[in-house]
Amino acid sequence: MKGGIRWRTILVVSGLLPAGIPIPQAALCPDNDGDGYADCTVPGCDPTGVTCGDCADDDYGINPGAVETCDHVDEDCDGAVDEGFPEGVGEEKVMDGEGESGDDFGWSVAGIGDVTGDGVPDVVVGVPGDDVSGVSNAGSVVLLSGADLSVVCRMSDPGGASGDELGYAVAGIGDVTGDGTEDIAASAIFDDTLQGTNAGSVLIFSGADCSLVRKCTDPDGAESDELGFALDGLRDISGDGVPEVVAGVPLDDTAQGTNAGSVVVFSGSDCSVVFKLTDALADPQDRLGEAVAGLEDVTGDGTADIAAGAYLDDTFAGTNAGSVVIFSGADGSFVRRLTDSGGAASDELGRSVAGIGDVTGDGIEDIAAGAYLDDTGQGVDTGSVVVFSGADGAEVMKCEDLDGSADDELGVAVAGLRDITGDGKPEIVAGAFLDDTLGGADAGSVVVFSGADCSVVRKLTDADGLAGDELGYAVTVVGDLSGDGVPEIVAGARYADEPRESEPNLGSVVIFALESDCDGDGVTPYGGDCEDADADLFAGNAEACDVKDNDCDGSIDEDGDADGFGVCDDCDDGDPRVFPGAVELCNGVDDDCDGSIDEGPDGDNDGYEAPCDCDDGDGSIHPGAVEVCNHVDDNCDGQVDEGFSSLTTAEKVLDPQGLAGDEMGQSIAAIGDVTGDGVPDFAVGAPFDDTSAGTNSGSVIVFSGADRSFVCKGIDPDAASGDELGYSVAGIGDVTGDGVPDIVAGAYLDNTSWGDAGSVVVFSGADCSFVRKCTDTDPGGRDYLGCSVAALGDITGDGVPEIVAGAWGDDTSRGNDRGSALVFSGADCTLVLKLEDRFGAYDDELGYAVAGLEDVTGDGVPDIAVGARLDDTQQGNHSGSVIIFSGADGSIVRKLIDPDGPGGDQLGTSVAGVGDVDGDGVEDVAAGAPYVDLAGGYDAGAVVIFSGADGSVIRKCSDPDFGAADHLGTAISGAPDLNGDGVPEILAGVPYDDIPGAGNAGSVVVFSGANCSVVDKLTDPDAAYGDELGTSVAAVGDLDGDGVTEIAAGAPLDDVSAATSAGSVSVFATESDCDGDGCSPFCGDCDDVDSSRYPGAVESCDGKDNDCDVAIDEDNDADGFDACNDCDNANADVWSTPGECRDLMFAGDRQTLTWQTPVELGGNLVVYDTIRSGDSSDFVTNAFCVESDDGSDTSATDASSPAAGAAFYYLVRAENDCPDGQGSLGRSSAGQERTARACP
Repeated sequence: MKGGIRWRTILVVSGLLPAGIPIPQAALCPDNDGDGYADCTVPGCDPTGVTCGDCADDDYGINPGAVETCDHVDEDCDGAVDEGFPEGVGEEKVMDGEGESGDDFGWSVAGIGDVTGDGVPDVVVGVPGDDVSGVSNAGSVVLLSGADLSVVCRMSDPGGASGDELGYAVAGIGDVTGDGTEDIAASAIFDDTLQGTNAGSVLIFSGADCSLVRKCTDPDGAESDELGFALDGLRDISGDGVPEVVAGVPLDDTAQGTNAGSVVVFSGSDCSVVFKLTDALADPQDRLGEAVAGLEDVTGDGTADIAAGAYLDDTFAGTNAGSVVIFSGADGSFVRRLTDSGGAASDELGRSVAGIGDVTGDGIEDIAAGAYLDDTGQGVDTGSVVVFSGADGAEVMKCEDLDGSADDELGVAVAGLRDITGDGKPEIVAGAFLDDTLGGADAGSVVVFSGADCSVVRKLTDADGLAGDELGYAVTVVGDLSGDGVPEIVAGARYADEPRESEPNLGSVVIFALESDCDGDGVTPYGGDCEDADADLFAGNAEACDVKDNDCDGSIDEDGDADGFGVCDDCDDGDPRVFPGAVELCNGVDDDCDGSIDEGPDGDNDGYEAPCDCDDGDGSIHPGAVEVCNHVDDNCDGQVDEGFSSLTTAEKVLDPQGLAGDEMGQSIAAIGDVTGDGVPDFAVGAPFDDTSAGTNSGSVIVFSGADRSFVCKGIDPDAASGDELGYSVAGIGDVTGDGVPDIVAGAYLDNTSWGDAGSVVVFSGADCSFVRKCTDTDPGGRDYLGCSVAALGDITGDGVPEIVAGAWGDDTSRGNDRGSALVFSGADCTLVLKLEDRFGAYDDELGYAVAGLEDVTGDGVPDIAVGARLDDTQQGNHSGSVIIFSGADGSIVRKLIDPDGPGGDQLGTSVAGVGDVDGDGVEDVAAGAPYVDLAGGYDAGAVVIFSGADGSVIRKCSDPDFGAADHLGTAISGAPDLNGDGVPEILAGVPYDDIPGAGNAGSVVVFSGANCSVVDKLTDPDAAYGDELGTSVAAVGDLDGDGVTEIAAGAPLDDVSAATSAGSVSVFATESDCDGDGCSPFCGDCDDVDSSRYPGAVESCDGKDNDCDVAIDEDNDADGFDACNDCDNANADVWSTPGECRDLMFAGDRQTLTWQTPVELGGNLVVYDTIRSGDSSDFVTNAFCVESDDGSDTSATDASSPAAGAAFYYLVRAENDCPDGQGSLGRSSAGQERTARACP
């Protein structure tokens, strides 16, 4: 040893050093961690006397002799991680946040080295259908960060043109710019170059900054060559130290014929053509270059070589059996042709090709080629992958998916994957893009085959995949993204639909991490398991009070349901309605987290505790009580008077100031109690009301819910003619802080800074005074802001509700009338959110309808539903949709469409939150589609109910008595449970319903939320042609105190008192008629257990208020005689004398009566029932009849015998032409009620 350096003497053959001069010997390969195993991969180290194989020489526990444990590390350095432990798959899906329908994001994919400098490889994605800067299908290329899958940059051709489809193929090609960063190649196969239309080009982009480096074209190319159909990088073969680019030209017309195909090798340095490769034995239509691959040296000359697929080559196996041609990278010469010895016609071998590493163990890279139409034992066009020796082209093996089926088309794409099974052989990845999986037909899959024997290692599918996604159309292997030392697999699903918005063919890329699931919780680290040794920790798990991050969101024991109480204090942290201090409900749940369920006081001592006792102040009302007909829910089952007959009463409400053309009833809303009488009130819009502000300036009218009287009218002091304030209206809660709910109304034609830009006006509920006006900070002409309005809960955290308003005419960057919805602060009208559909298009009319929802996303913030009635969805033009937006940030949660709805349905014309109809605890959403065609009736209309939780269709409601052009669903509203099944109902306006004798009079259908059966159909008893009842509809709350909501519906074209289209609102109450008199309390029955008392009854002499006008026994017919003195109290032409003739005397014989002349009775016959008695208690038995044929007589003779002899005679009754001789008996002068008459 000299100076610590090992020396040895070598024989110098070349004479470069004098013989015998010692030179330094290489240092021993290091064993830095002292585990007895050296890292012999250190360049130039001497392995003499050491044991090699340490794959982590800084970790004592990792070496070839270590025992493998499940920790996502290769402890035993065999190339496999966690072998022998449960396998899992981590999955991440990426969609283009700026994408749109038809982009086909994921048409091509490529792994690339670390270009972002974070130590993690990155991913390149082709988007050939991308419309760049308004240029249709110009195409783009997206660079994704491998670390977090965010978009690093988007590359496009500055000179690109419509239809170029840049991104048809992509490849990582090594560093061609000399900046130390790998660069990217992408083809634009339909680029019109100097060589002709669709000649195609290849663009090279900088991996460092995504700038365009250069564009490569084939100087010998021609029209329709489609250069770049396939791409790959190739190690430097030109000797300039720069990698090359290989591009397939399958439609190149060569000397061998039309579409014989070729392969162009471009210099990475300058895009000059290094080689143009053709098959001298090719035939027309072989399509050489359909697939290409840059190989390692398979010819042994030290130069990288090239493989190209000719998938329509007619070989010995048959027409279109296909082949793969190997070309020398050294001189471009033909090396060999690879064919499937067991192939058959139309197998189309060579549709894909890849170098896969050495699977034969001969030290030479081998080749895999897809025969995607191979008919295997699994069926026609199941597909296969054929593995060939790189050394001699011999067929090594054929890989098939034994669980595959016909038309899977396995092998449409292939890639090599380094050994993950620990057998020392690389694996093979193949796409089966038409595989029918659990996601649906043609959802697609990716199969990983063992390089040792073609057995299936894994079959990968997208857990969220859908029919037609075509996952696996493109596949690649990228480096280790998850940090476990194992490369990840990237697969393109070119036709994946955006699941939230059902946007077709947006495309996606799925990254699969093949890793173990050490804790067996079903989630791997790449899939979101932050601690794979603890089964209690994984993404999506419920947070528990255990000082762990159970849901892997970076927070511990947090408030999972956003109700203000963390998991340690909340007895159900998954339900925001349950928390300490919550109001206990009768629901079998411990709402207030005190350990007791449904507990409360028993104030009436009936043995039932509140809250299950629905009236804890009345001992006769409790669960289990016998229901009686009294307009009370005696048994607390949520129904009133069940089992008894009911009737629906309609009361028409008018604007006492209304005039022709006001169209009051265009909108209607429940607003809560603004009058302080404990009864909810309601507001009605009259958009064509001519106020002091001008013609058709519009107004909003508040009516009392208690008696439907006019309360106040709101007008905009800054209004102008034609604003049409009141086109929409909503109750919004208290935004002024006075404790009274307030009102918002849309003036969608208000000319603010632009004509018809529209506005939203807030009025005080206390007095209808103007509070403030909300406008768009970036308005445009004919935005029509305020065409719809709704209340929204507090999303800003200031304790004040917000306002959401539609602007269906808003012209956005994506087209005129695309539409939007705006969320304004209820406190000051500042703009909180502007909601747009990023996939929206011209004429969608998003915002035509809006609704504030409860929290449907589970983040504790109310959300928003917005209708886009003219959205052109997959179902057809103007089929319509509803978009759910997050109230937290305005992002799109999902798009709701009717999968059975064809074009023209206009779903989203109306929208409402309708409560929980499916019992999952989340509010559901209903949307009107008034142009749905039913069998035998066009435009009959329907209402579609969607799950608020996931957007699926729950059910679709239509009127079984529909008629053509009824337009059911023009307006909709939710309503509480009306039929006692515990499920809310849905109200649907049918403004063009033809009722008997009145076309387009309109109606309202009440649908069961449970099954869409018709609970009731409401019409105006006074309906007339063209009233259009049901233009608006709302459940306005319990107005009559029976615990059941009333329903109000607008008929804006109702002609009121000869005022054409003044408009009206009908308020409907359905309740029992306990006494069967045909009238319920809502219609004014003041005693519903007495059938003699109801509005309109004739007042009779019975000491009761028969006609319910608060007066008793009054003169109904105004003839001057009350009920007790009128034999017909409903006929002013019939009456009786006062009950007593005065100064009645005997005339001598005691048989003659005399009296003063009575009041003129107007008839010819006077009949007196008279009694005589000396004993006032015995007068009835002594009754006698006195008749006079002249009302002017003043005497009469008692014809009875014996003569009376009593001192007093009492006149019982006087009659004048009373029907059937009947009249009121009245009372005697002694005050006795007369019970019988003497005259026959």
